[in-house]
Amino acid sequence: VVLAVDQNPSMRVAAARVRMAGGMAETAGAGRYPQLDAGGRATLRHYSEDAYHAAALSGRDRWDNAALASASYTLDLWGKEKATYEIGLDELAVKKVEAGLARQELETAVVRTYIKLSLQYSLLDIARETLEQRTGMLRITRKLYDSGIGSELAVRQAETPIPATRAAIIALESEITVTKQTLAALSGRGPGAGTGITRPTLRLNAIPPLPKELPAELTGRRPDITIRRLRVEAAEGGITVAKAAFYPNINLAAAFGYAGIGVGNIFTKPAIETGIGPAISLPLFQG
Repeated sequence: VVLAVDQNPSMRVAAARVRMAGGMAETAGAGRYPQLDAGGRATLRHYSEDAYHAAALSGRDRWDNAALASASYTLDLWGKEKATYEIGLDELAVKKVEAGLARQELETAVVRTYIKLSLQYSLLDIARETLEQRTGMLRITRKLYDSGIGSELAVRQAETPIPATRAAIIALESEITVTKQTLAALSGRGPGAGTGITRPTLRLNAIPPLPKELPAELTGRRPDITIRRLRVEAAEGGITVAKAAFYPNINLAAAFGYAGIGVGNIFTKPAIETGIGPAISLPLFQG
């Protein structure tokens, strides 16, 4: 079971989905924190000779340089960013439960297949013992016939079940080979790995201890019910996000940087640019 959980491709896919959901949850929660941006430009521009340019720039080539850093923070007054982050967390929880469910199903399949293999070996032992008994009965019947005590009909009756028993043994051996390959596939290994699986040594007569009564709340721990509950919680968060879209969005923004024309004029005191203040946006109409 441990090998199957570690090597099975489905488990690796489930683990990758959990990691991806975790990254999406972190991305969804990024709006709760301040945003910091920085940028710069250096552009060689040719200014036209139109009157709206100063005489020092008219008809000349000059470098237009800028380096600016800005910061902004969204005041999550209506809980939109928080709800978006919680939706991401619910989706992450869903993927974790789905990964646990996949593991549970894989472990169940491995255990059932292993028990099936043990049962097939037991049936093979019975079939071989039956063949040995019937072969012995045939020898005894032939000796009796050769001694003049038995009949030819008794010999034919002793011979009849032997081919069917041999065919059953061959069929069981084929089933054991298929079951071993199934175990190898569940373990995420190649088709040839099944040949190395030995006969199980199981004790199937043990009765697991179970309580006489089980609380009804255990039903809520079932993975499929947990997934549905998390989906409902995520949908409720989506309603909060949708409602928040009808309200004003208020940001606090600040910027600091340099902007200047000409080489060597950018990082000077006259080239400093600053800005700070709130910004508000309100959706008035959306078709």
